[in-house]
Amino acid sequence: MTVGLVRRRVKFRRFLYVLLGSLMWNILGCLFFGFLFGWVTDLFSVDPWLTWLRKTAESKVNIQPHVAFFRAIPANIMNCIGIHMGITARDMFGKLVALHFPLTVYTVA
Repeated sequence: MTVGLVRRRVKFRRFLYVLLGSLMWNILGCLFFGFLFGWVTDLFSVDPWLTWLRKTAESKVNIQPHVAFFRAIPANIMNCIGIHMGITARDMFGKLVALHFPLTVYTVA
């Protein structure tokens, strides 16, 4: 959508509608699957998974704002590289191969 907006093929109102709709459905999907996998299945109700989950959640909540900001910069760079490589690839196989590396680095980091 951003490329279409820059090339004036998509109106700003439509862009904003898709952007906010995507944000809303991503948040709802995260909440739903978090509830589904975390609560309904009791996946994290016993050790060692419960201890790991608590430790990870506490470390994410207690992070300093400047550290979070500087961690977000390379993550956003990897997203941009993945989107650029996906747009420039010609066929579906090329898109999948091109998107694999930046998204893997983003997920691991």
